[in-house]
Amino acid sequence: MIKKDGLVLTGILPLLIMGILAAVSVPKSLTGDESLTVALCSESFGTMVRNISWESHVPGYHTLLWLWIRIFGNGLASLRIFAFLPVGFLVFAGSRHFRENGSLVLATSPFLLHLAVELRMYGMMAAIGMVMLILLQRLLKQHSARDFILLAIACVAGVWVHYFVWCGVVSVSAVLFHQKKKAASLIILLCCVLAMLPWFSSLSNQFQRFVTADESSSTELFQLATPAQRVMGAPFSMAGTLLRFSAGNAVFEFNLFSVRHLSLWTAAGLVLLALSLYSGWRGRKSAGKGVFVMLLLVFLPLSLIRPTARHFSIAYFSYASLVIAGLQLKDRRGKALRVTIPLLSLLLCIPFITRTTMPQRCTFDRDYREAAITAGSEAEERDIPLVVFLDTHSVSGLIYHLQDEGFAEVELIHPHQERFASGWYIYLDSESILAYLMQDTDSLVRTWGSDFLLLANDPTRTRGPLFGDENRIVGRGSDAVADLDLVISLERYYDLQEIPLSLSEGPLTLFHATAR
Repeated sequence: MIKKDGLVLTGILPLLIMGILAAVSVPKSLTGDESLTVALCSESFGTMVRNISWESHVPGYHTLLWLWIRIFGNGLASLRIFAFLPVGFLVFAGSRHFRENGSLVLATSPFLLHLAVELRMYGMMAAIGMVMLILLQRLLKQHSARDFILLAIACVAGVWVHYFVWCGVVSVSAVLFHQKKKAASLIILLCCVLAMLPWFSSLSNQFQRFVTADESSSTELFQLATPAQRVMGAPFSMAGTLLRFSAGNAVFEFNLFSVRHLSLWTAAGLVLLALSLYSGWRGRKSAGKGVFVMLLLVFLPLSLIRPTARHFSIAYFSYASLVIAGLQLKDRRGKALRVTIPLLSLLLCIPFITRTTMPQRCTFDRDYREAAITAGSEAEERDIPLVVFLDTHSVSGLIYHLQDEGFAEVELIHPHQERFASGWYIYLDSESILAYLMQDTDSLVRTWGSDFLLLANDPTRTRGPLFGDENRIVGRGSDAVADLDLVISLERYYDLQEIPLSLSEGPLTLFHATAR
């Protein structure tokens, strides 16, 4: 009976808490990244792999999602369940590993809640990071062939999920090497290298595209940091990642973090970060070997690349291990922290749950679900086409929700139709990504007919400088750029009536255009 109660308190109950938090977040709109992932996995397996070979990813996660869609379908609930599975495993297994003192920290984590809902590979990375750290610590205490084989399998699986898992693999190998287990260290590295050999030709293509990035003028539309800027920004990248590891992404806007955007949620997040760091400092001696190495060898290189906190997720469990180690100290402060940190964490899940969109790393939040419902209803009622003049990620998001909400029969016109029809979703250079903005806009709008709906970025609402004397594009970032020529051409031939999209920020706007 005692064992049964222990399983409930340290496994089932934390899993149930995270499951409830994730379940109420299912209806969120897919982001452009998520919808593009679904689009790729809805194609044939060969087409999916061909696209990924020209993207900056490996196909392990996509392969699992490809199989899931063919068994359970691609409805929104089905996709969110797939996203939840690795995080659910992390919460269950991690809680069993830490027992009572750590179970509520994992079960109420705002960061893990985000990963449990988002249909990307970061939740799986976090789960793999947990497995790697637990097996490493067990292997260091008592050598076991079984644990070593499982650790090697976890490392090999990880490098097929995301390239950044290599930081975790190097961390594991470095710890083993330092602990006089040189053969084990080299075997794990060799296994991971050999496992990647089938992907070598695609890897060389991806690397070549990365190091020979198109230097044409269109790249100025993307937010590219210089090496010096990356080095100067590394401490902020690490600090921001720790902040989000503690308090999640929902209370901080990626591009608007400043004093004037502080709120009570932000204050609560900063307090939680301070308490978590304090608890981590208290538990630094008892957290176990490998924790600091994993954090160091993940944070240092990735902070120079300056991605979002989700990209660091292979190291999340190491960070959580430090925090939980501090909670396990049996003193008054430890007892207070065991109550305060889970309560604050649960509180900071509220901003995520109440959002209709996922916290995004793009310039503006946009609710493609709302846009699909509004535009689809209007198009059906008026029996007119829907024109979408946006980037590939945004178009794929709208297409998914149009189909999921029952508007698959709406006539849809967008700049990427031929490409999507041929099974290509990835552009090979930056100039091609924005080529739809570089054409004769005056002629283009006349092909859309005399009466249509238009979903596009309104240049009067976007942020950023005017780019180009000829094409006159406004803004930075492929998701938010807008075409001034488009507005001029439309106003020349059409009367425009805006149809409100209350849940989307920034320039994303729905118009009803009728010929004069």
